[in-house]
Amino acid sequence: MIEASDIGDISGKFNANKVEWRKLMSETPVQPHTWHHFNIADPGPATHVRLNIYPDGGVARLRLFGSAV
Repeated sequence: MIEASDIGDISGKFNANKVEWRKLMSETPVQPHTWHHFNIADPGPATHVRLNIYPDGGVARLRLFGSAV
């Protein structure tokens, strides 16, 4: 699952437990040793993104593409 948050002012200390997260992508089954590509229809603005892995395994790379405003 991938979640995002837009806290606006990023000058202060970030606390992930006090931020409202919105879901960008639900839990999705994937295969090992395989490239997976996903498109998010309307991600909206985000200053922080988090990846949750179920069950805990490993991720070699997570690449997020967007544009700075």
